[in-house]
Amino acid sequence: HEDLHKLKEENNRQGSWWGNFYVTESDRAYLYTKNLRSDNSDLIGPAFMYRILLLVLCFIPVFVAQTSEKMSEQPLANEKSTKNRSIQFSFEKADWKDVIPWFAEQAGYSWQPVSDWPKGTFTLSDNRTYSSMEALDQLNYALRLQKPSYTIIRNGNHLIVTEVPSPQLIDLFETVTPAQLDQRGDYEIVRCKFSLGDVNVLAVQRDLRLAISQEYQQFVRALPATNEFDASETGANLRKVRDTVEAIKKRKANGIFTYVLKHYDPEQFLIVSRPLLGIKDGAYARDDGSLIITVDPAKNRFILKGTPSAVEKFKNIAAILDVGADAEDFNTERPYLKSYPVSTDPEVAFKVVETMLDGTNARVGQDATSGAIVVRGRKEHHKLVRATIAILRDE
Repeated sequence: HEDLHKLKEENNRQGSWWGNFYVTESDRAYLYTKNLRSDNSDLIGPAFMYRILLLVLCFIPVFVAQTSEKMSEQPLANEKSTKNRSIQFSFEKADWKDVIPWFAEQAGYSWQPVSDWPKGTFTLSDNRTYSSMEALDQLNYALRLQKPSYTIIRNGNHLIVTEVPSPQLIDLFETVTPAQLDQRGDYEIVRCKFSLGDVNVLAVQRDLRLAISQEYQQFVRALPATNEFDASETGANLRKVRDTVEAIKKRKANGIFTYVLKHYDPEQFLIVSRPLLGIKDGAYARDDGSLIITVDPAKNRFILKGTPSAVEKFKNIAAILDVGADAEDFNTERPYLKSYPVSTDPEVAFKVVETMLDGTNARVGQDATSGAIVVRGRKEHHKLVRATIAILRDE
């Protein structure tokens, strides 16, 4: 205390700003202040105000951060509360203008003011407890029975009451993913885009539209650029679309297809095509099972089972190899496939032909059963093969 009083007296003699000192004596706090002004009429000087300002500035960031954190947590809390709330109905021929605001308050939703309320009334009184989603479903089911029909659109935590259908409503429907459809009511209208993967959306859109009600067909679009099916409908019907899409994709992923050869028997074709298809010699399937080939000799065709990409590759290769050796082919440089029976030692004949064609772009294979040599090449390649086999036969 003596040090503080000495400092006070020293500052008084110099006539300068002394500052703030809290002196505790006999449980009492004394705040000493002095201003440079000689009349001492202003007890709060500039330096004191400057210190207060610094304290305020120091606490502002903390206050703002705490406030922002609380505000950021608020929507999540509201959303959680709307899901966990329990609702019981007790209405007997109640006007919709009384029912819907009551429901919004009970469920914790905000709602857009309604200019044209549904004309009918709502009746539901039981002892059952509903979740917010189940309660909304009860209201939407009753609104669908009105003439004209109405619906309550839920977008986030906001409710919109409107007559349906209307082309302008597509901008009001909340967009959800196929997985999120399970959190939507059977009669709640939402928008969802379904990805078709390897399936062409234009080829299956008619099947998908079968799950869409007539009044909501106007909200359905096939999007070829992204290969998606875009639909706005009730949660129940959109779940049917989702199931149909998954079934189509699953069937396509391991689909069964047929391919009819136009010019060659299946076994001769496989001799040349196996290496291109990633199938080992003498095998009829890839090791990973992505392509399984069954030969149907009676109809000169293949029965294919595999992934879309594997089947597509088979078809592309078949389009190149399955070319007839007609007069036009012999007079052009276009490669074609032909089988040559061998009457001598098949193994020796194959090695000789393979050696003769070494350095060319012709491909040579051999039927493991008959020993026939299968060649894909141009006219001069086939001419050389015929001459080689003839020489081997004569010898």
